[in-house]
Amino acid sequence: MSPHLGAPLEVNVKSVGDAHVVEVSGDLVVTNREAVREAIEGVLEKGGRTLVIDASRLAHVDTPSLSLLVQLADACRAAGGALVVAGFPPNFAPLARELRLEEALSFADSVELALERDGA
Repeated sequence: MSPHLGAPLEVNVKSVGDAHVVEVSGDLVVTNREAVREAIEGVLEKGGRTLVIDASRLAHVDTPSLSLLVQLADACRAAGGALVVAGFPPNFAPLARELRLEEALSFADSVELALERDGA
């Protein structure tokens, strides 16, 4: 865990073709992660099915928040869609491997590659 927690979480949703990109920056931790849930669930409620989480500007992410991403990916699949995490910072890779996230989440190196892969 980073000793310098405190970067405010910012969540923005934008449409790109038929897809929705959820830009997340700052610290994604248990105390603020509901903002991400609300953004994803809001897109699903409006009929969005292709979602990309732009994680390239995350400063910190905790284990419970990674679990939330898995839950949201499951919700997207249940709704007939897909969720891809794009630009996941390399410094989080050891934690992702330890939690075996590649079995539950789809990853792409960038938002552009995620959108190309899913045909958005």
